[in-house]
Amino acid sequence: MRQRFKIGEVARLFGINVRTLRYYDTIGLLKPVVVDRDTGYRYYSAEQFEQLNTIRYLRTQGISLAQIQAHLHRREPQGILEMLRSQQHEAQRHIEALEQARDRLAARVAQIEDALRPDLLGRVRRLELPRRPVALLRRALRAGDDLELPLRHLENAAGLAPSYFLGKVGLTVAREDLLSGQWDTYSSLFCQIEPGETPAGREGPALPGGLWAALRFTGTHSQAAPHYGELLLACRQQGLQPAGDAAEFTLVDYGLTEDPAQFVTEIQIPVKPA
Repeated sequence: MRQRFKIGEVARLFGINVRTLRYYDTIGLLKPVVVDRDTGYRYYSAEQFEQLNTIRYLRTQGISLAQIQAHLHRREPQGILEMLRSQQHEAQRHIEALEQARDRLAARVAQIEDALRPDLLGRVRRLELPRRPVALLRRALRAGDDLELPLRHLENAAGLAPSYFLGKVGLTVAREDLLSGQWDTYSSLFCQIEPGETPAGREGPALPGGLWAALRFTGTHSQAAPHYGELLLACRQQGLQPAGDAAEFTLVDYGLTEDPAQFVTEIQIPVKPA
């Protein structure tokens, strides 16, 4: 008589739960060779070990029980090859998604570290910046307006997934308002688009690449106006003039701290030689 193994013994040999083996029995994936009618004990044969090992391996590859059951019923090399190739493609898709998540996290960490640098406060800097794709909501806004509702409109209109917007959201001051001193009037609200957030190849609005002048200060949008004058004066002294709309970012706000004294905002103006 061939050796038989109780369900508990099989569970210990393979390091799996007894409940899992009972479930495999229920769905017909791995049925015991014998069930004692008096005790209800399930018994398995050594010949079933290979089948159970195949199930365990395929499960570690993320293959569903339904797919495994279909394979065990037909046992064709081409079938398992196709199944593994399909799972290989799925694994690659997950790897790419994780790499994107890793890169976004790295960018957010670097951004927050930069926002917390006290040595950059009050300094006029020249920045060579790349083209920055944005989702844009053209709407007249004033300094001090609540941005949460228009931000939700922007998020929904652009089809953006919920994200951590800190440092990505900004306001624009039109070049004509910039030159006329209307520094508390905004022409649009935008959110920077990160890689993977829109289909590849789709062109949309963007902050232009090139030379920008920047000034970072303690405060929020409602305190920005006088700093525009400071930044424009520094530009004139350096022989530069605005080349387009200004962008204004909140770098530190209630998303990072409850203390308004620690809020940080940055003004950026694209510039060219006067």
